[in-house]
Amino acid sequence: LNAEVGNKLVLLLQSIDGTLGNDLFFVKGIFSSQSPQFDARYVFTSLPCAQEIAAIRGIHETVFRFQKESDEAAVLKQQGALAGTGLILTTWREAMPSIAVMVKYNKATLLMISVLLLVVIVMGIINTLLMSVYERTREFGVMGALGVTPSELRRLIVLESLVVGIIAAILGTIVGLAMVSYHMKYGLDLRPFLG
Repeated sequence: LNAEVGNKLVLLLQSIDGTLGNDLFFVKGIFSSQSPQFDARYVFTSLPCAQEIAAIRGIHETVFRFQKESDEAAVLKQQGALAGTGLILTTWREAMPSIAVMVKYNKATLLMISVLLLVVIVMGIINTLLMSVYERTREFGVMGALGVTPSELRRLIVLESLVVGIIAAILGTIVGLAMVSYHMKYGLDLRPFLG
């Protein structure tokens, strides 16, 4: 709308009783979420003002937040108890399908990136192990000449790989937990990437 502070806006919406609600507003401030799609669709006002325009009397919606998805499923099974009351029990995915699709898309993208990262990391580890074996061919030749059997040589390489893997897993878990704990408390500042 290219609205600026002080501009007049007329808000039209369908009231809860099916009539058309409208009112004249003056822009008091501009909120930017860095998402043009979000900013183009939303305006904010006080709760009493929104209730008056939409003809909402009292509580029209109750939201429950569950710790586990299994709790949500257990509540949804009780939907039959609301028969004849005029009340509707829905999930947030049914109430806001556009956000549900966005969350599903984000999860799929994260899964794809995780799989690609896993493949790259595994290839890096395999490359390191192969280089370790190829650089020690003379050493392995000497060991073979001293009587070490090929199966014992394989066990030695596997044992070395396991030790390196266990040490890397322990160090990676410690560093990862420290980073996750820090960002759980202080968050991740994305402002430099948003411009």
